Parts: sequence; structure tokens; C-alpha cells
Amino acid sequence: LARLERLQAAHHDDQYNVRRAIDRAERDRDTAQTVIPRLQNDIAKREPTRGEAFCLVRKDREMTEREKAGQWLLSQARLAAKAGEKGKWTLGTIGGFEILCETWRTRFDGEETWDATLGLVLDGRILGMDFDRETSPVGLVSRIENALLRFEAELADARRQVEEAERKLPGYRARVGLAFPEAALLQEKREAMAALEADLAADTQRREEAEKAEAAEAKAALADQAVAVEAA
Repeated sequence: LARLERLQAAHHDDQYNVRRAIDRAERDRDTAQTVIPRLQNDIAKREPTRGEAFCLVRKDREMTEREKAGQWLLSQARLAAKAGEKGKWTLGTIGGFEILCETWRTRFDGEETWDATLGLVLDGRILGMDFDRETSPVGLVSRIENALLRFEAELADARRQVEEAERKLPGYRARVGLAFPEAALLQEKREAMAALEADLAADTQRREEAEKAEAAEAKAALADQAVAVEAA
């Protein structure tokens, strides 16, 4: 009975896990299906930046030297942070995509500071380009260019995610709602255990009643002996 009850508990856990797996697979598939057309749009929109094709297009000029372009982007972000004003600004475009600068206020150990970040404005998302004091101008530009080159890999991952979810879902769904295969045997053993416990309880009650009767008879016999002794 204990073994069957453990198997039943494991079956219930499996059903719960299967439902969670279905939810996760459907969520991953739906997310990937949303991402795929956006990545396709980004790929179609992207302009080449490798080699001499690199260009940071600003409102007033174009910058074709990576180091100078990176210096200007970093300086704009740092100046925006020093200004202490919250906002978003488009600094220019690289590879056909806007470079966004955003500032916000933070508080640490009671001290208020301003932070700034740079990001690529893509279809349906902003891809942040982290930087710190150690970030070089060329290093920043390299991060931007590498991000632009990852679209194909991201698209392949999204398609693979959809395919994997579609491959797994039929198997998961076939397992949902399956009855515990040993349910009949478990019920039989439970009924047998209940009958056994009832027999044990009845036997205990009979034994206790017999012991009480024996005690009563012994007490009565002692009383009769006491009467006989007193009469003698």
C-alpha cells in the first residue's frame, strides 16, 4: 500500500510537471514567434558597417573613424549624466539604427547620482550597450557592430526554439490527464487495509471485553471466598 501511494504521488507530480512543461513550451514558442519577424525586419533594415563602410551619421555630420565616433558617443553619454536631467536623446545612427542615450537618477547609500546608457533602437526593443570608465571608444563601437552581426544567430535560435517546442508539445499533451495505472489495485489494497484495521479493532475490543469479564469473575470469586471465610 505504501509503495502504491508513493507511485500515485509521483504520478500526480508528473502530471503537474507536464502541465508546467506545456505552459513553458507554449510561452517560449509564442515569444520566439513574436521575435522572428522583428529580427527579419532588423536584418532587412541593417546597413553594412564592416571595414570602410562604417559610419556614424549625426544630424550635422558623418563620422567614419571608429575611434572618433566612439569618443563622441561616450562623451555625449557622460555629459548627459553630468547634466543631471532625466531624458532620452537620439545621438545618430550606425548601420541604419538609431543610437539612443538615456539618463536616470539613482540613489546609493543616501547619495544621489545620475547614470547614462547607450542603446541600439531595434524593431520592438532597445539593445543596451553597457560601458564604464574602462570602456575604450573603439571597444564601444566594436560592441555595436558585433550586436548588428548577431541578428542571424538570434533568428536561428528563435526558429530552433519554435521547432523544439512544436516537437515536444504533442508528447506533453498526450500525457495530460492520464489516469494512475495502478488506481484499481491501490483502491483494492486500501479496502483490504481498512478491513484489516477493522478486524484488528474488533479483535482488540473482544480481548478487552474478555479481560474485563475475567477480572469481574475473579473479583466475584474473591468476594465469595471472603463471605465463606467470614461465615466459617
